[in-house]
Amino acid sequence: MEIGNIDSKTKTSTLTFDISEFNETHADIIKNQRELYNIEHKINEKSRITDEISSLTLKNKDLDVEYSQSEYSDEQITFSKKVEAILNRWGFPDYKPTTYDKATRDLVIGDSPRIDFGKGYRAISCSAYIIGLMEAMAERHPKFVVLDSPITTFKDADRDAGDEIDPEDEVSEDVIYSFYSDLCDSYLDKQIIVFENREPDTSLIDKMKYIRFTRKKNDGRYGFFQV
Repeated sequence: MEIGNIDSKTKTSTLTFDISEFNETHADIIKNQRELYNIEHKINEKSRITDEISSLTLKNKDLDVEYSQSEYSDEQITFSKKVEAILNRWGFPDYKPTTYDKATRDLVIGDSPRIDFGKGYRAISCSAYIIGLMEAMAERHPKFVVLDSPITTFKDADRDAGDEIDPEDEVSEDVIYSFYSDLCDSYLDKQIIVFENREPDTSLIDKMKYIRFTRKKNDGRYGFFQV
């Protein structure tokens, strides 16, 4: 009789079941499973790396090899001679001997550190450094360098304003001419780009790829990027 009463109630009513709580619980279980998997993966990876380090440590002890960095003394001498020959061709004053100082990683020219020269000769000797490095590394160098203002050591506005210019900050005209002439004659199989405010001697312009920037649309080239 009781069963009959229950059966009659199910026929006259609708059973409902809220599964939202179940879905939330299921989502938490999935999330926790993923986190546990990631932790387990990290533990296994750490164990693998630790074992590999231990193995390499043992192998290193067995090899008993000591690493020593080369002094590159022969390469330094070769480089110094290259720069000395360049300074000679440019008529650089008191250029001999030219050596490389490993402590400062710079040149010593005529027994004087390059830093002791005036701005002009520091600039042009820096160009000799760059080009000498290109020559010394001929087998691995791309044979392409860019020299930014190797001659001009002060702004034109400084001269126009009447500011006093130290003679030691300027390079002699003979050195400037020899600099450009040597670039035209000695590096035909290489590319050297010079950005400079002072124009080269007119007798040398035909020997180089000369581009004059004027900021005028009908005269020379307006700027580095075409307008």
